[in-house]
Amino acid sequence: MMSDHIDQLPFNISDPMAVIAPEVADQAFAAGVQFARTMTGAEEVAFVLALGEQVLLIRDAIMDAGYRATKAQLAGKAFGVKSKTEWRRIVSPEWPVTWYPSAGCRLVVR
Repeated sequence: MMSDHIDQLPFNISDPMAVIAPEVADQAFAAGVQFARTMTGAEEVAFVLALGEQVLLIRDAIMDAGYRATKAQLAGKAFGVKSKTEWRRIVSPEWPVTWYPSAGCRLVVR
């Protein structure tokens, strides 16, 4: 029974969760948007650090589930890109930003 082992779970039951299937990029994008919205109001440094940690957790969880590292990398990247774009849209709507992870840079559209 789950209630007997709640204290042993590696997360808080009330924590928000998202389901990400490595084959479905839309799920990673949606989870990235959700993550960015929960970080609204945070300083950029705090957001970037939390995002980096979250991407690593996603990659590790996907590889632990038996998927290849490339699938984990792509899902983590999709999550990160959408999260950065959504967070920037929320905190600075007058300066939309598009992130290009393969180039390692961002493009600010003015």
